[in-house]
Amino acid sequence: MSLVRGYPRVDEYLGSLPGGLQAFPAYEAKASLVRFMVEVCPAPRDPVGLPPAIASLLLDPPPANVWIPEVHHLAAALALADHHGLDGRGLQTFFFEQSSALAQSPLYRQLLSMLSPSTILKTAHLRWTGFHRGLELEASATGDVSLELVLRHPPGLLTPLLAEAFVGVFAALASLSTEPGSELTLAALQPSRTTYRLAWGASAANTG
Repeated sequence: MSLVRGYPRVDEYLGSLPGGLQAFPAYEAKASLVRFMVEVCPAPRDPVGLPPAIASLLLDPPPANVWIPEVHHLAAALALADHHGLDGRGLQTFFFEQSSALAQSPLYRQLLSMLSPSTILKTAHLRWTGFHRGLELEASATGDVSLELVLRHPPGLLTPLLAEAFVGVFAALASLSTEPGSELTLAALQPSRTTYRLAWGASAANTG
């Protein structure tokens, strides 16, 4: 993987938000997400060009149970993607690996372990709010072997690139399901909601 100079996607993202790093202060994420990010993709040793708040977050993440601004969390992810030269598919894989590492950690294993599809449906909101405040996740059945996940967010918080990357997050959680062969896809991206589809069994084979 080739390294790139600067942080163009961080600059583009923050430049598109009302208030940049101060945008959407009511939306927060657990610092544990960043701590597992830098385990998967190490932080740059000399993060010249990054906003100081993001450089500090990557080099010295807060304790796992601390809440940080969601915009900072997402900007940190883009910073790592820029530093390691990750394209869209690479960023999705990065989110998958980060979420998988988090799910296997002693701190969160019981919360995220071995779910049936019906349990994913019934507890999606509760589990999601353990890591995010403001971002609302809803799940609803769309058939016997599929369900829909709807992530609600203010316009601009999730770019198309980040919406695609979140496929990796939900795919990692779906891989914990007791039902084998699940498939997670991005179904629709709208300014204030992003929809994902989780299917398993024969329905997963027909996805796409």
